[in-house]
Amino acid sequence: MSQTSIRLAATKNDLDAIFAFRYRIYIDEMGRKQKYADHALRLIRDPLDDTGYNILASSGGSVVGCVRVNLGRDGGLDYYRNLLNMDAVGKDCPTRVALCTRLMVAPKFRKSTLAVRLSAACFDIGFSKGVLWNFIDCNDHLVGFFTKLGYEYLHKCCHEEYGEVNAMRFNLSLDALRSNKSIFLHNAERIIRAATDPVASLSWQGSDEGRAFSPTG
Repeated sequence: MSQTSIRLAATKNDLDAIFAFRYRIYIDEMGRKQKYADHALRLIRDPLDDTGYNILASSGGSVVGCVRVNLGRDGGLDYYRNLLNMDAVGKDCPTRVALCTRLMVAPKFRKSTLAVRLSAACFDIGFSKGVLWNFIDCNDHLVGFFTKLGYEYLHKCCHEEYGEVNAMRFNLSLDALRSNKSIFLHNAERIIRAATDPVASLSWQGSDEGRAFSPTG
């Protein structure tokens, strides 16, 4: 298994590479209809990219995985706020909620730990920014993967592009991480020790050897 590097997209070239990777996975491989697909340029870019943190995994100079984090405090989440019932967390919404979308991994890496490492990168950004609740939606075959990461199932809902999906939520509070023996507890403790908010310089290095459940979208 090739070594991968995980980092925040920092340039237009980084973002364009992510948008092209999305197109290859969603359109070329999965044949999904995508509202924001640009078939001429072979890119998928949507409005949440304007305020989101896009994370990419690269190997050999090519993107092999990506995911995006949007903070509720930055706006633009009205559709997902309703779809996933973010208001159920009370006064924490919207300022202490986040949404993760567009998690996908190249076929070669789907039996590796890469998806978990991308999820850990999302956790680091959210926790560094004071997020208490992370929301996602996923298809049925990915519920088990996210449950193993510590997400709780909320409800079924109908996504405008993907049809019936599952709403899920992750509690980032220290009490919940400790109670659930979360695999991300050490991430939280590391960030607390740093006593800073180093989102712009976060990087996640490591090997993808070993087996793990891995999603494609």
